[in-house]
Amino acid sequence: DDDDDDATTTTLTMVKVRPGQGKDAPTFPEMCEYLVGSGRCEGISPKEFKTRYYDGGETTKKVTCVDVRQPLEFSEWRVPPFESCPYQIPSKNAFRRMSGYALSIKGGLKERDEAFVEKCVEMTGKDVDSTVVVCDLKGGSIRNAQSSETSNRGVIDRSDSFAVRACYELVQAGFADVKFVEGGFPGLIDDAGLPYESEKYMDLLRGQSESNRKLLMYAKLLPDPTILPGIAIQGGVFLILGLAFYNVGGIGDFLAENVPAACSFLPIQSCS
Repeated sequence: DDDDDDATTTTLTMVKVRPGQGKDAPTFPEMCEYLVGSGRCEGISPKEFKTRYYDGGETTKKVTCVDVRQPLEFSEWRVPPFESCPYQIPSKNAFRRMSGYALSIKGGLKERDEAFVEKCVEMTGKDVDSTVVVCDLKGGSIRNAQSSETSNRGVIDRSDSFAVRACYELVQAGFADVKFVEGGFPGLIDDAGLPYESEKYMDLLRGQSESNRKLLMYAKLLPDPTILPGIAIQGGVFLILGLAFYNVGGIGDFLAENVPAACSFLPIQSCS
């Protein structure tokens, strides 16, 4: 049995996996083309997931449901039976991570988890033939990706998602049956009717209207202490600008003398 496990591990993890994010990653349309051509990746609707995997429609094959959101988001709320295996984790570079705090980014700036595939291998019990269903907030699509030229011009591609990028790596690693949920977790909760769990915020969420609940969950607006530094910094900047605008205590005059282009927005006498 040990020999069989070793052989399966080799099939899954010893293959060189091209990252789905970062400088060595292909363009998103190229990833989609690869996934479609592989015949081993498919997007499914939230209701299809419920029928096939949640209600027990397909019970003959092992199914592993993977939540690729960052750890902080998973800790705020989750949808069983999805288990956490984040595609992105907080940056290992402390300065980059802290700069994210200054911008009010929850958990700081993130980076692709280089061990993502290995962790998924462990979650599946090293079973190359098992079904892996991946989900995030967005869902994505592999059949409606924009052209490379459009993507490179910075146009937002609504088909792009971490779930699809995660699938790109899993298919390369040898998994035979990889799915992702089109519509993501909002679709699973609102369209398919799957329940969500939250140890931290269930009382708060239950007390909201549907529109407010969706905003808090899907726009990542649930309160978290990691955004406080950014709020404080941004609040301080707006306070200084407000004081300068009305030249309280001569702050406007000081900025006009020492900050280039300050007079372009300060309506004070020293800028006349």
